[in-house]
Amino acid sequence: MRKQQFVQRKNLHAQRGIGMVDALMWLVIFAVILGAIIQIRNLVWPKAQGWLEGSSVTSSMQQINSMFTGAPNFAGLTTASVATTTFFESKYLAGGGTIGNRFGGSVTLAVGTINTPNDTMIYTETGVPSRACLMLANQMNDDADRITVGGTVVKALNGTITPTTLSTECNSSPTVSVVFEKILQH
Repeated sequence: MRKQQFVQRKNLHAQRGIGMVDALMWLVIFAVILGAIIQIRNLVWPKAQGWLEGSSVTSSMQQINSMFTGAPNFAGLTTASVATTTFFESKYLAGGGTIGNRFGGSVTLAVGTINTPNDTMIYTETGVPSRACLMLANQMNDDADRITVGGTVVKALNGTITPTTLSTECNSSPTVSVVFEKILQH
């Protein structure tokens, strides 16, 4: 009888579960993995967002240019006139003729002049995070005739992006405005 009680007590002791050291070890492993995931997200995600926004801007600008192909210029182009699902994803259309972007900022369109009156589409993105700015601007290098970040020209008319100026302007503030100018192409 005593032997049987001893065996039962031994089995109860062995089945108590994990110990405090084991629990702390798993907690540390979990914290390290979570920290690595957050670090990767903070490094990669803004660049991915910049690339995705660049693709959206390129597509929208090409579609808007197509709409004006038979016209002599961009006269009549406004943010409200293109705030439709023809040019932008519905999730960025806030209503009332306004357009948002994936960063929580806004998109505005206007008409400008480079060579002849109203020959240029001016596409402005506000609220662009500094970490996404570099990717967005570089993505647009071939599609925009002139690029301005934070009020400073980083790509002169039909030139190429000046990397040091772009880096300085993109990092001048946590969020910046980026302006793309495109001359009407017939």
